[in-house]
Amino acid sequence: MTAPRVSVVITTSNARSVVGACLESLLADLRSAGVLHEVIVVDDASADGTADFIAETFPEIKLVRAPVAMGYAGANNAGIRLTTGDAVFLLNADTIVHPGAVPTLLAALDRYPDGAAVGPTLLNPDGTIQRSCWRFPLRTLIGNTLWLFRTGVWDDYRAWDHHADRNVDWISSAALMVRQAAFPTVGLLDERFWVYGVDIDWGLRARRAGYQIVSIADARIVHLGGRSWGNATDRQYEDHMRSQALLFRLHYGRAGLILFHTTVLLNSLARVLVWGLPSLLGLETARRKTGEFLRLLRWSVTGRAGTIPPAERKLSP
Repeated sequence: MTAPRVSVVITTSNARSVVGACLESLLADLRSAGVLHEVIVVDDASADGTADFIAETFPEIKLVRAPVAMGYAGANNAGIRLTTGDAVFLLNADTIVHPGAVPTLLAALDRYPDGAAVGPTLLNPDGTIQRSCWRFPLRTLIGNTLWLFRTGVWDDYRAWDHHADRNVDWISSAALMVRQAAFPTVGLLDERFWVYGVDIDWGLRARRAGYQIVSIADARIVHLGGRSWGNATDRQYEDHMRSQALLFRLHYGRAGLILFHTTVLLNSLARVLVWGLPSLLGLETARRKTGEFLRLLRWSVTGRAGTIPPAERKLSP
C-alpha cells in the first residue's frame, strides 16, 4: 500500500460548530489535487458531540476519542504518532482551506530542503491578512520594551504584505506543515505546554537543530480565531503567561526567566500609571488600556489574572 503524501492532524475540543466546514474544505482541496492523504482527528474529550458528528458525517476520517482532556500539545502528539505521510499538516478545527493550499505547501517543502516546516498566509474571515509569524521570545521582549519594532529599528513581520515567501522565526500552529523527517531530530510537541507556547517552543528547537521555518505566500487559509488577549478568559490568560515564563526558563535559563518577570512587572506598572489618569477622566480607550495592564500587573505579582470587567474587554478587528 502506497504511503500518503501528507497526514493531516486536527485536534478538536468542543468544536462541532466549526469543524464541519474545516473538513469539507480540506477534503475538497486534497481530492481536487489528487494528493494521497490521511486525515486524523483527535477529539480532546469534547462535551458537545463533536466526535459523534465527525464519525457520522466523515466516516473516512480516522477518529481518535480521548477519554480525558490531554491539552493541545498532547492531543496533537497522539495524532502525530499515528501518521505515516511524508509531511504532517497540523491544522486547527476553526480554519477554512482555500483551494490549492495543501499542494502548494507540499511543493514548498520540496522547494526548501532545509525547512522543518512551512505555513500558509492566514486570513481573517473578511479576507484581510491575519498575523501568523513572530520573532522568538527574547527578541520580542526586548523589541517591544524598547519600541524597536514600532520605530522600525527591528522587523517583527507586522508590516509584511505576504507577497513573497519568507524565512521566519516561528509560525502559528493553526496551520503548520511539518516535514515528517524533522520529528526525530526536533522532537514532538512539548506537553508541558497545555495550549499556548507549543509552536514557539517547537520553532526554537527546530532552529537550534539547523532547520528553517518558511511562510508561504501563495498558500491561503482562513483562520476564524485570532481574538485579542483583552477578551481571553482568566484561565486562557494565565496559561498564556505561564507558557511565556516556561519558554524563557527552558530556552534562556534562569537569567532569562528573571528578565521576563522583571520586564513584565515594570512595563505593566509603568503603563498603568500612564493610562491611569486619563482613565479617571473618563476616556474609554484609557479605561480599557488600564484594565488590560492591571490584569498583566496582577499576574506578574500573584500569578493569577484576576477579572477584568466586561466593558474593559475588547475583540481584535
